Amino acid sequence: MFERGVSFPARNTRLVLVTGAILPATTQFLPNLVQADFGYTAMWAGLVLSPGGGRHDGDDVSMEKQVNEMMKNQQQHNLAIGIMSAQFRLLRAAITERVA
Repeated sequence: MFERGVSFPARNTRLVLVTGAILPATTQFLPNLVQADFGYTAMWAGLVLSPGGGRHDGDDVSMEKQVNEMMKNQQQHNLAIGIMSAQFRLLRAAITERVA
């Protein structure tokens, strides 16, 4: 990249072009890749981009623990929604059933 005989503006231009190619790749293409090819949700794709998951507020809770709690909450939510949907279907069937 830094050959002898190449002027400073030419080297600087190459560096800017390489940097300009890397930044969009990490902020635009990486989330699309993990969503399309790896099946991540939008939230997980955003977490992929988080800088190491570090917190700077003095809290020592690990990102791994927080993500596990979020997954557990999401599973409980999905289970509750499934149960409620089944109960509403049964209720709807009971209400709309006609007695002959």
